[in-house]
Amino acid sequence: MPIICIILITNIHLFAWTTASIRVLIQGKWSGNISSSPKYAGYEEDARYEEDEEFEWFITAPSSGKFIELTFSAFKTECLYDYVTVYDDILEGSRVQLASISGHHSTTPIKIISNTGKLYIHFVSDAGTVYNGFRGSFNVTICPSECTGAHGRCNVTTNKCACNAGWHGEACNTPTVDCGIFGIFDSATNSCKCKVGYVGVQCDITSPGIYPFQLPRHQWYTLTTNISPYYESWHHLKELLPRQGHTADVIGDSLFVFGGFDLNHVLAHFSKLDILTGQWSEVALGCPASPTGRYKHSSVVYQDSILYCGGMVQAGGALSDECWLFNTTSSCWTQYPSLVEAVAGHTLTLAPPNRVLLFGGLTGVDTENYSDRLYTLYLLKNHTATPWELTTPIIPHSNHLRRYGHTTVLDSASRSLVVFGGIVPLPRIQKEKSSEVWVYNIAQNVWSLVKTTREVPGV
Repeated sequence: MPIICIILITNIHLFAWTTASIRVLIQGKWSGNISSSPKYAGYEEDARYEEDEEFEWFITAPSSGKFIELTFSAFKTECLYDYVTVYDDILEGSRVQLASISGHHSTTPIKIISNTGKLYIHFVSDAGTVYNGFRGSFNVTICPSECTGAHGRCNVTTNKCACNAGWHGEACNTPTVDCGIFGIFDSATNSCKCKVGYVGVQCDITSPGIYPFQLPRHQWYTLTTNISPYYESWHHLKELLPRQGHTADVIGDSLFVFGGFDLNHVLAHFSKLDILTGQWSEVALGCPASPTGRYKHSSVVYQDSILYCGGMVQAGGALSDECWLFNTTSSCWTQYPSLVEAVAGHTLTLAPPNRVLLFGGLTGVDTENYSDRLYTLYLLKNHTATPWELTTPIIPHSNHLRRYGHTTVLDSASRSLVVFGGIVPLPRIQKEKSSEVWVYNIAQNVWSLVKTTREVPGV
C-alpha cells in the first residue's frame, strides 16, 4: 500500500519528499514554490524525478476573491507519459481543468491563472523514462497579474483592472492593436473594425471581395482574433470557447469549425468564420437532426458538403463509429453509413471524384489498438453513400505503420496518399512521436516508406 505524505503549509515554507505519493497543502500564503524533486527546490539541474511518482499540491489564497498565478520556469518530463495537470479548485467534483502539460518547455515560462483563489496541481509519472521534471512558483494577487505592472490600475473592490491607454485584456497584458489607416479600434471587442475592402487583425490585408486573397507568398497573416459573443459557455459567459481536437474546413468564403475539447467538456459547437470580414457566427441549422459533441474526429470536404466521421464522444473515453454529412446549401445534417469500427485520431481524405479513404487512428485506449487499417467509402448522388469497406494494401514493415494523430494529404499528380507523423506504438505499452513519411499509391494498392535525408526540426 503506498505511503501518502500530507504536509500543511501556512506561514512557513516547507517541503518533504519520499519515493511514495506526496500531498502538499498550502494555505494562506501569498507566494511559494513547487517542484518535482527536492533538489529542484534548490535549483540543481541534475535532479530527476522518479518512476511511478504522484505529487499533489492544494493551494488556497489567504482570502476569497483573489487570483493565483502559477508560473513554471523550467519544465521537462517524458512527453505523452508524465503529466502535470492544473485545476481551479481543490475539491474533487468542483474542479475545472486549466492546463495539462507534458514534454520539454525551455524557452517561454508557462503561466496559468486561477480566478477562484484555489489551485490543485497533480503530477504523475509512469514506469518509464524520467527527466529533470519541473520547478515553478505561485503568487496570489488581488487583480489578475496585478494588471501587469504599469499597464493598468487594480480596483481592490471589484478585483478588476482598469487598463492604461495602449493596453487591454483582463490583466492589461495585451497591446492595443494598431489598426493603421484602414481601421478603427473598437474597445468593446478589443479588435479593429476594418473599412470596406480590408480585413485582418490590423486591417492590413486587401480584400478584393473574394477568397483566397492575393497575398505575398511564404508569410503568415493573422486574419482574426475577434471572437463574436454568441455561445453560452460552461462558465455562463457568452464566448467562442478555445478548444483542441476539432475540425476546420473551408467551403467558399467560410471556415467551418465543428466539435473539440476545452480540457473539461466535449463540445458540440458548430461555428463559421466569414473569411472576408473576420467575423464568427453560429451555424444556423435548417433541419433538427445533428451529431453529438465529439473531438479527435476527422472531416473532408466534398462539393458543397463536409463529411465527419468517428471521434471521442466522452473525455478520454467512448469512441464513435458515426459518420455525418453537413450540406452547406441546405444547412442540414444527414447521418451516413457507420464505420466498420469506432475510431479517433484518424484521417479522412478525398480521392476525386468521390472516393473517401480513412486511415489509422485509435480503436481503443491501449497501444495495441493503434490502427494501420485503410477503409474506403464512395459518395453517391442525393446525399447517399456505399458502406465502408476494408481495403487490403501491400504493407512492408506493417508494425511500423500503426499510428494516430497523423496527417494525410492527397498528391494528385501521383494519385497517392501522403501520411506524415503521428503517435506510434513501442514495446511495453509505450509510444512516441513519429517523423516518418509514408505514401500509399492508390492505383497500385501499395504502401511505401519514404527515406528522408534528415529529421524534421522540432519533432
